[in-house]
Amino acid sequence: MVQSFDEILVSDADIFLDIFCDPVEALYQKLGESGSRSIRIVIDRQEPEGAEDRTKARFPVVTCYVKNSSLDGISAEEIDTGSDKIYLAPRQGCDERYFRIVRIISQDNGLLQLLLT
Repeated sequence: MVQSFDEILVSDADIFLDIFCDPVEALYQKLGESGSRSIRIVIDRQEPEGAEDRTKARFPVVTCYVKNSSLDGISAEEIDTGSDKIYLAPRQGCDERYFRIVRIISQDNGLLQLLLT
């Protein structure tokens, strides 16, 4: 059976997360919902492009990758940017806290790249 390109992206998302995912799962909380959903993410621990001069910044900026799925990730369709949050540690050794999802940097059928602050 021949898979479409979109089907390959979806199946490759799991492979990407299996290889690169932090061992600790993060929590996704939708605006207005009391509970949260456990998700696997890959945190890009490098400073996002354009964030070199952060001496005046009050909050750390983080980018991450998450599966584009409302079942075991976050669907691009369900995100309320500016309001939804992800609970994670921004760097190894730091305490976990909630980060606001500021925007979707990139997306395909398999993965989302998110900017958090």
